[in-house]
Amino acid sequence: MNSKRLFLRWDTFRWIPICVLFAGATFKAWYAPQIVAGSGLLSDEWFLLTVVFVEAAAAVLILASPRPLAWRLTIALFATLSCAAAYALWTGQDCDCFGKGIGPRYTLPLDLGILLLALACMPKPLADDQARQIKRALVMANGVGFLFAGVGLVYTQSAELNDPIQFMLADSMIDQRWPLTEEYHPDLEALRTGQWMVLVVRHDCSHCRELIETYFDEPRPRSAQERFATFVAGESTWPFVLDRVALDLADAPTIAWPEDEPFVASPAVFILNDGTVVQAADGNDADDFVVGLFADDG
Repeated sequence: MNSKRLFLRWDTFRWIPICVLFAGATFKAWYAPQIVAGSGLLSDEWFLLTVVFVEAAAAVLILASPRPLAWRLTIALFATLSCAAAYALWTGQDCDCFGKGIGPRYTLPLDLGILLLALACMPKPLADDQARQIKRALVMANGVGFLFAGVGLVYTQSAELNDPIQFMLADSMIDQRWPLTEEYHPDLEALRTGQWMVLVVRHDCSHCRELIETYFDEPRPRSAQERFATFVAGESTWPFVLDRVALDLADAPTIAWPEDEPFVASPAVFILNDGTVVQAADGNDADDFVVGLFADDG
């Protein structure tokens, strides 16, 4: 009787890692263009697609494999996911575990919780556990894994990564016209002339806050020709301010996006000269870029 309850406990519990893995693979595939355009752990396209394949396939294996194999796979996989989330948290990177917006501070406790509960639900094989289950499970897992990875590949290849209104990425915007002009708000016509340092930051980005507090404490224009502009991303409306760098922009003018906001690897820093982006950096490269700019001015 006790042994039967143990099997039932694993059979019930295993749906948690199955659902988490399917959710992770789904969101990674759906947000593949944004993840590849960013600077997180999964920003390499083929590494991302491999992770999508592994998560989707592992979910099927946990569902269809004999209990001991499914249990060992769960332990190994969530131990690995916990290490990846811990590394991302330690280094301040995005782990992109569920696409964009859910960072390692949330996924690390989830992965560790599933790992510990799985250790407490160790099953024993029942009489109906057959070796042929493994072959059947592997065939199913490969099919589902390739399906999810294929969806991610299609989304990534079809995304217009060079369209600045969809993806405001530093590398692709150099030598391009600055896209946020008076078309979006009359005050932005000023960015068409002169030299500007433009920052795009987010409220939920600790790196953005550190950058501003470290390098832009009460900043002022260095000359009449060189000015500052700040945009705060992360919502359907972007508040902005000219000649000031700050995260809290209450009562500031805003850009209202009719559909999805552009994707930005925040913090992003752009140098404009008469409305053209001449230098730029984003994500982890932003600090060194700003330091280099200030050193040149010195």
